[in-house]
Amino acid sequence: MKNENYRKQIDSIQYDNDFEEKTLNILSAERQHGGYHMSGLAKRIIIIAAAAVILCLTAAASIMFLSASNAAEFIGDEKLAKAFEEDGAVKVSETIKTGGYDITLLVLVSGKGLSDTYDTASDKTYAVISVAASDGTPYTNEDYPSLAFTPLISGLNPWQFNAWTLHGGYTQFCEGGILYYLFDCDGISCFADRTVYFAVYDGFTPSREFFNIAKDGSISFSKDFDKAAALFTLPLDKSLADKDAAQRLIEENDIPVV
Repeated sequence: MKNENYRKQIDSIQYDNDFEEKTLNILSAERQHGGYHMSGLAKRIIIIAAAAVILCLTAAASIMFLSASNAAEFIGDEKLAKAFEEDGAVKVSETIKTGGYDITLLVLVSGKGLSDTYDTASDKTYAVISVAASDGTPYTNEDYPSLAFTPLISGLNPWQFNAWTLHGGYTQFCEGGILYYLFDCDGISCFADRTVYFAVYDGFTPSREFFNIAKDGSISFSKDFDKAAALFTLPLDKSLADKDAAQRLIEENDIPVV
């Protein structure tokens, strides 16, 4: 069910002003017909709980996050929406709280011909990221923060091999007070035999001041980087690694391997 349809159906749930009286009558009738006995306090608890369930469902519908598939549908890319639901998609659904943001990497998928709107002739990776305010304040279309998005590969300097060298970009929109980003770049599955990261941070092009790379090739944010910084480790299927394709990308960009 699409998000907008779900929301309409939940929001349509209503209860009468005499909801409490009707519920008490039903409980009383049940007791008279040999049902269980309840105290007045117990009856009140059930009524309050039932009303709370209805109210919570309505509230949840109004703040419900879009799924990755919903996000792709929102921008009119039905093919990509379907790809996010296929077995080959990597469901991450991890949230990192940082700098006043709740940053969630929902899913990513790689391959050719997966989109109606993006370049489908070459191998591409697509990801969906949601950003919510940690204090619950709803965002609007005027509130886009200065966040950057980039895959990073262990053993390759972040300031030399990133979203810019991978021809990355994204589409953004706001829905229900949440910001959504559909990111795309050259396919990164070929690096699946390495540790592959996805970084979201407050800044611009990755630099030596933003990231560290250890002797073993692992990558982390610099201790001096004091802005929003989320670093996800991607659970890629190692069988998708393609050393030849990875080497071509490295050579094309003249990247030294650490």
